[in-house]
Formats: sequence, C-alpha cells, structure tokens
Amino acid sequence: LQAEGLILAQALPKISEDITTFRGKANDLMGCLEQDKPYASPLGMLVNINLLIMSTWKGIEWSIWCRSFGSAIFEQPKWYLDLLVLVVWNMSYRALYDLTSTLHSPFGSRRLDVFHETIAKGLRKLNEEMMDGASVAPEVD
Repeated sequence: LQAEGLILAQALPKISEDITTFRGKANDLMGCLEQDKPYASPLGMLVNINLLIMSTWKGIEWSIWCRSFGSAIFEQPKWYLDLLVLVVWNMSYRALYDLTSTLHSPFGSRRLDVFHETIAKGLRKLNEEMMDGASVAPEVD
C-alpha cells in the first residue's frame, strides 16, 4: 500500500501500533470470556457441606428419637413432618446452586456465546476501509 501511495510512510508505524493495541484488547476481551465460573466451585462446596451437615444432624436426631420411642416413632406425625422439612430443605439448597449456574450462563455451557458474526462484520469493515485508503475509522452500524 505504501508503494501504491495509499499509505504514507509516516502513518505505517502508527497503524501497526494501533493494530497491535487492538489485538491486545481483543485478546483481553476473549480471555475474560473464557473464565470458567471461579465462584461456582467454592459455592458448590459450601452447598454440599451444608447439605451434609443438615442431613447428618437430622440422622443423629432421628436415631435418638428411634432409641427413645422405638418403632412407635413411625406413628408420630412429627417424624414425617421432619422428614418432609429435610427433603424440602435439601432440594431448595440444591436448586439455589443450580440457579446460580443457570443465571451465570443462560444459554448453557456453549463456548460460542459471543456474537462472532457482529464482531467479524466490524473487523471486516475496518479491514476493507483501511485497504481502500480511508483516512478515518469506519462508522459503527
């Protein structure tokens, strides 16, 4: 392009520097998008620990009740209510953890959640206008 007179010799280093900066920013953007939910692992661990503690506590409590009441514990509505509360508690905590995964990535675990067509269209337009010798950056559609 310099030989054809489309780009001045003084502009070439500036264009190269701008393209390098542009590529660096694009790499930073894509690097941020590829992070795999760093908060999900500690959150999952805390949810599982909570479920383990609650289930263990209820198991010990029920064994004490069984030791105290014998087989008559199964005739008590309190035991069935406690069982229902434990199941609902565990399901609600598990659902909250699943909800965080859904809210973080509503489209699923696809790696293509970036609108590559839109980004590529803008880059192509910039490329064509630079190759055509345009002196200004292209307008954003």
